[in-house]
Amino acid sequence: MKHCRRGFTLVEIIIALAILGILLIFVVANFQTGGYTGQIENVSRQVASAVTEARTLTLAGKLTDDAFPAGGYAAAISRLTNSYTIGQVDDVGSFTALRTVTLPSGVRLIQLCVSDSSQPATKPCTTPEWTVLAANQVLLVNFTPQGAVVISPSGRSGGGSLRQMDSKKEMYFYVSKDSGFVTIGNL
Repeated sequence: MKHCRRGFTLVEIIIALAILGILLIFVVANFQTGGYTGQIENVSRQVASAVTEARTLTLAGKLTDDAFPAGGYAAAISRLTNSYTIGQVDDVGSFTALRTVTLPSGVRLIQLCVSDSSQPATKPCTTPEWTVLAANQVLLVNFTPQGAVVISPSGRSGGGSLRQMDSKKEMYFYVSKDSGFVTIGNL
């Protein structure tokens, strides 16, 4: 009499589950690593977007309290508070915050810097032509109604670097005084 074997033995099921478990470990590990490195890229884009938002508000003539701020709009980036702020500047240069965003706890602003060079290196804070700001100094990028880009403390260009603490991945942002455009990239 011939026996037809139906189903799987316990040993075959255990081996199949072990193989699936190993594959699952690799998939989860790769997924988590990809998510973490993506966080610093997102934060770098947010910082760049803050500067772009200040430029857009100025160019669009955005009114607050039925008046256009005499000094335009600005983005203030602070290493001390690990945050950036969009705000308006009055006729004497005082900055009034409209919205502040604190960076996620896993990402830190490592350095902020300015350069007086008209053609600085594309990676800020990496060469002697850049002046690194003290931890309590704020990088302010102001777009005036007259179309000027004012970077303070005084500089022709401004920028900084960010680090994702768990992966140690670093990125930079760079703001050109000539155009007000922001560039981001890997360090």
